[in-house]
Amino acid sequence: MTESYASHPIIAQHEEIDRRGLMVFDDITRMPLYDEPYTSPMLTLILTHRGWMRAECDMRPASLHEQSMAVITPHRILCVRETSADFVSTVITVSAAFLERLRHLYPDTWRIITHYRSQPDLSLSDSQFQAICNMFRVLSDVSRTDSPRRTEMQEDLLKVLFLMLQEYSIVNSREQTLSPREELFSRFYQAIEEHYRESHEVQFYADLFGLTPKHFAAVIKGQTGIKALTWINNYVAMQAKSLLRHMQQLSIQQVAEQTGFSEQASFSRFFKTITGQTPSEYRNQTN
Repeated sequence: MTESYASHPIIAQHEEIDRRGLMVFDDITRMPLYDEPYTSPMLTLILTHRGWMRAECDMRPASLHEQSMAVITPHRILCVRETSADFVSTVITVSAAFLERLRHLYPDTWRIITHYRSQPDLSLSDSQFQAICNMFRVLSDVSRTDSPRRTEMQEDLLKVLFLMLQEYSIVNSREQTLSPREELFSRFYQAIEEHYRESHEVQFYADLFGLTPKHFAAVIKGQTGIKALTWINNYVAMQAKSLLRHMQQLSIQQVAEQTGFSEQASFSRFFKTITGQTPSEYRNQTN
């Protein structure tokens, strides 16, 4: 990789994204990390102008091609594998605080956003692509202003953008009704996001859905090809990596506590089993 993780424009401007709530990045030709899974508390919208990107989202294959868009909801496990030499995209990042405000102000928009948990990508026709490009430009212009009404305008524009995407999804016959197993997995993943600090046990999650651990584990493995415990462990490991990388002020013990471990020793054993490195080794490597 010719560009370090920290120097990537999206990563380098995290504080500015938090301050402004939303930022638009034009002419992005590379993503922040390759071949290393990571999570982000932000909402990320990727509009591909040229080329393609091959990735995994929640450990399942995903790809973007010319004139398509991806909506990466917060806390997805994303791993970018490869981008073509001619890959060019525009990326919108929305801070966690701004997104929380949007969820309370526009619950219908939030429901549209959560649709993309199960289907993150959308292919666009020529006219749809141009319309979305125009929306991105307006959002870009607004995000750069210091108007006292900037936040209000951004909220309204995001609402319109997601209504447009919903309409295009219907027109393109991309809306899908989740099967009961798909619905269970979607709810399971949301439960991990909410409860991973409380428990890393399959039985805890099975109990949430009134199922036996054996049946619950079988449904998740049958639906995704990955064990329920692996989903839990990988999510916890991704959160730990994010804290170790971005929250240098936290001690290893504090990272352990924030990821559901009462003892640093048990956290270190877990982290090394999953990643092959101790927490300190990983942190030193990413500095």
